Amino acid sequence: MMLSKKEECDIMTDLLPLYVDHLTQKDTNQWIREHLLECQQCRQTYELMKDSFTEVLREGEKKKKVKLFRKVKIRLFLYGYVLLLTVIWLYCMLDFIYSF
Repeated sequence: MMLSKKEECDIMTDLLPLYVDHLTQKDTNQWIREHLLECQQCRQTYELMKDSFTEVLREGEKKKKVKLFRKVKIRLFLYGYVLLLTVIWLYCMLDFIYSF
């Protein structure tokens, strides 16, 4: 059964998001690549989706880094606070011991 150009492009519209996410099968990938070589409109759509997908991934990575940086800042603050309290406690203990 041969598909018309419009039918192929309609199928591509459904498949491209899966293709960009690497969720399509090997044979489907081959069909998509062949269609993209022949169809300028679908190729442009694919490029836009690919660029958008890459941008979303970058934003997700940035959010993860920001979240990790916040965790590190909080931990460093807490470690510094505990260290400061320990130093103050040691100073008080030494002052107390040597006062006798």
